[in-house]
Amino acid sequence: MSDFLAVAGVSAVLKSILDDALSGTDLSTALGAPPVVTALPPDRILSATGSNEVPQINLFLYHVNTNPAWRNNELPWYDSSGQRVRNAPLPLNLHYFLTTYGPGEFDSEILLGWAMQVLHETPILTRTLMQAKLNDLANPGGGNPVSSEIKAIATTTLPEQIELVRITPEVLTMDDLSKLWTAFQARYRTTAAYQASVVLIQSKQPTRSALPVQTRNIQVETFAAPVIDSIPTPALAAGETLVVLGRNFLGDDPSATKLVFDGGAGLVPDVVQGAAVKLALPATLLAGRRLVQVSRDVEFGAPAVSRPGFQSNPATFTLQPTLLTQPAPITPGDVLSLQLSPPVGRDQSVTVFFGDQGIDADPRAPDAPDPSDTITVTIPSGFAAGTSTLRVRVDGAQTRTVLDANGQLRTVNTDTTKPASYGQLLPQVTVS
Repeated sequence: MSDFLAVAGVSAVLKSILDDALSGTDLSTALGAPPVVTALPPDRILSATGSNEVPQINLFLYHVNTNPAWRNNELPWYDSSGQRVRNAPLPLNLHYFLTTYGPGEFDSEILLGWAMQVLHETPILTRTLMQAKLNDLANPGGGNPVSSEIKAIATTTLPEQIELVRITPEVLTMDDLSKLWTAFQARYRTTAAYQASVVLIQSKQPTRSALPVQTRNIQVETFAAPVIDSIPTPALAAGETLVVLGRNFLGDDPSATKLVFDGGAGLVPDVVQGAAVKLALPATLLAGRRLVQVSRDVEFGAPAVSRPGFQSNPATFTLQPTLLTQPAPITPGDVLSLQLSPPVGRDQSVTVFFGDQGIDADPRAPDAPDPSDTITVTIPSGFAAGTSTLRVRVDGAQTRTVLDANGQLRTVNTDTTKPASYGQLLPQVTVS
C-alpha cells in the first residue's frame, strides 16, 4: 500500500511524464519558445498571461474522492475489545484538469492535443514507470538542486501498492466546467479532464492477529435439543420444588443438564431424568414471572471441556413471595414493616393489600441494600379501621393466603368456642 505522499506522487509522476515527452518533440519550433509543464492552481497561472505569456501545460488536481469499489475493504478495523486487527486502506480517486496556455493564436490547441496524446499513450502507471520517474525527481542530474518537497515525494511507496494507477479521460458538461472555472476565479481556458485511480493510502500501525490453529477438534452431535412440554405447578414459592416435564433432558452426563432462569447462569437440578428435571427454587431468584429453559452442555476438545450446547424452548412460572412476619396492630400514619422471601429488587413493583385496598410500598433509600428482604408501607391518614386479610404483590406475584381452621369460610364467627379468625383468610392485620 501507499503512504500519504502518494497523492503528490501521482501528480509529480504525471508532470514528469509530460516533461520527459517534451524533450523528444519539436514543439519549440512550432510554438516559437520551449513550453513548460506546471502543476499549479489556475488562478496562479493567470499572473503570467498577456504579453509575457509563455507556452505552458498545467496539470491541476481539482478534486479527490473515495473509491467506492475499495471503500469497505478490510473493514472492520477493530474487534469487539477495541483492539486494532487490520489497517484498512484509504482508497482515493484523483481528478485532474489539463489546461494549456500560449501567446500565439493556436498555441493552446497545439499543446492540448499533444498532451492528450501523451496521456492517451500512458493509460496505466506501471510500478517500473512510477519508480523510474520518482528516482529521476530525486536525482535530476546536471548538479541541479532538489527541494526538500521533491525529496520527500520521491520517497513515497506509491509504486509498491497492490493496485496500478489508471489514467482515464472524464466527461464534464459545459455546466460543470462553468461552475468549476467560476470557483477557480480564473479566466476560462479549453480544458480536458482526467481521473487517476486508484491510490491506496494505508497506515503501518501494529495490529493484533489471532494465533495460528495448532490442532483441530471436531465433534458431531445428534441434534436432539431439549423440549419443555409443561410445568405442572405454575405457581411456587422459594424452597419449593420446580418440576419441568418434556423430553431430551438427559445427555451423556446428568451434570451437563442445567436449568437457566431469565438467561442467567445455569443451575444443576436436584433430579435429572429424560423427561423431567426437578430443582428446589433458590432464594436468589426474585419473585414474579420467571422464564426457565433447560440447557444441555456438551464436552469436547483435548482435554475435554464442557461447552454450551443445546437449549430448550422457554417456559414461564410464577415465583410467589412469602410473608415471613405477622404484623402487630397499627394505626393510620404508622409505617408497617414486612419481611419477605425471596428478597425484593429495587426496581420491582410492590403493592401491599389490606383486604381489597392496595397501597404501594415506600420508595427505597439510595443506601438501602439491593435486593432487600424488608419493605415498608406508610398507612395513610383516614385509612378505614378494621381487621383485613394482608397480601403483598411483587411484579404480579402475590403472597399466599390460607383458610383458618377446617376451611369453613364464615364472614362472621358466631361460635365462641372458635378463634376470632375461624373460617377467614390468613394472615390478617388490624388497623385501629
